[in-house]
Amino acid sequence: MLDLARAGDLAKAASIEPIAGDYAQTIVTEGPLALLQPALTRIPDELHRLVVSAGLPLETVATLYRQFGVTTRTELQAVLREGLLDERVPANARIARALRGVLAPASGPSAADADGVPLGWAWRIVLPVLEALRKNSTDGEQVEAVGALRRVDPLVADISLLGSAADPRAMLAALVDLPGVSEILHRSRHKASVLIDDSQVDLRVVPKPARGLAQLWSTGTEAHLAKLVDHARAKGFTLRSAGVFRAGEPLARASESDGEIYATLGLSQIAPELRIGEDEIEAAAAGALPDLVSVGDIRGDLHMHSDWSDGQDPIEVMAEAAQALGYEYIAITDHSPHAETRRAVDPARLRRQAAEIERVRTRLPQLTILHGVEVDIMPDGTLDLDDATLEPLDLVIASLHDRAGHSGEELTARSLAALRHPLVNILAHPTNRIVGHRPGYELDLDAVFTTAKSTGTILEIDGAPIHLDMDGAVARHAAAAGAMISVDSDCHRASRLGAQMWYGIGTARRGWLRADQVVNTQPLSAIREIIARKRASA
Repeated sequence: MLDLARAGDLAKAASIEPIAGDYAQTIVTEGPLALLQPALTRIPDELHRLVVSAGLPLETVATLYRQFGVTTRTELQAVLREGLLDERVPANARIARALRGVLAPASGPSAADADGVPLGWAWRIVLPVLEALRKNSTDGEQVEAVGALRRVDPLVADISLLGSAADPRAMLAALVDLPGVSEILHRSRHKASVLIDDSQVDLRVVPKPARGLAQLWSTGTEAHLAKLVDHARAKGFTLRSAGVFRAGEPLARASESDGEIYATLGLSQIAPELRIGEDEIEAAAAGALPDLVSVGDIRGDLHMHSDWSDGQDPIEVMAEAAQALGYEYIAITDHSPHAETRRAVDPARLRRQAAEIERVRTRLPQLTILHGVEVDIMPDGTLDLDDATLEPLDLVIASLHDRAGHSGEELTARSLAALRHPLVNILAHPTNRIVGHRPGYELDLDAVFTTAKSTGTILEIDGAPIHLDMDGAVARHAAAAGAMISVDSDCHRASRLGAQMWYGIGTARRGWLRADQVVNTQPLSAIREIIARKRASA
């Protein structure tokens, strides 16, 4: 039979029905998946990818989609968490085990390569969607980002939105009718999934009284929610997607914010950025959560670029944008030559740039503009510019931009040499990670933190979406070690100044940082004192 099929003659065999022969011919020549492809095209890519990566048969994809309406990782986690898949059935138990394997959160260096799109890219997709949906909303209707977007995860696996409306139809219709939608992946009474810029965007709409519960279940990671369920059980409650129950009686079903759910469980409100399943629930139970830094606390931005190096805008345009954000001070810190940007500031250009900055200072007297530079740390640990060039500047940022074939130990030595340099004030994006593409350098972070503290050098949380470095976990350890921390935009165009500071602050919040632990929440006089103190100690 196989020989007949390969020869293209199976359909002609007398004992084979024509349609069966056609199917067999397709299976042999194109593979068994070919017959399923028409059905699979109707199933959202994310669900398909998750189930296939778990090594499960393709019919499982269709079952999960049809039976539970599952289209995303988050919804798949909910099916498993709430026991909707009856695991007393051996086949279902095998499916659940396989799915839990692929749904387990990534950790360690490989997490940098986890599935998803960078935070900045996800927000560029979502912001115009939110704007359009809010414009079409009536009084009392709300729509917001949830999931990884609300947690400010560096990589966003699910681009998820939550709406609240008495009638979901208008909001769902507004989503699928957006000009940027290239494909409608799913549409049901309360949910729609669409493709925008090759990324899946999911919108779920719930009644207004259900908003709080929906926020709760769609924001925390699986680890956070599992710990929350355990906490509720220990307190005599049952926490489900339908509400909080005690002895079968509902205690909290109608709530317009997830803060009400936490309060019912005896917890203080846990900021979305902290809901990752570490020690945040224990801290909330003890009343020990910090008052996290916010964008409104920021008084200046100490790292940005102009068209003197690889920035897009002139210094004056960058300064005007910063002033519009309410900043009291900024630092212009263009790249030194070793960074190999299309332009750079060598000693001669730095002198000319100083004159340009002075002109802008005259025009914008309410904003203090510090003249700085981002100087590369060379392979031998020296700086790309000599001391005579750096001495007249207000601020010096040092950064690693290439590993030069070095081991983690050698990269650490370069970083420590820069930290000890009397003219270096900030170590930028310390591990030089590239979100979604490259994990950070394998530095001895304890040595970096200790040296930063002892030398009075600031460690940076870089708000550029490709970096978000230090990440939240590293920043938390740096603060615990007593190192000074700044949150800067590392912005290369004026239109992104506010957004990149927001990403940086979100990362700082993931690191449990308070405003008093971020140096650029302080007035300019405090920044000048930090700089002067280090120079004086040399």
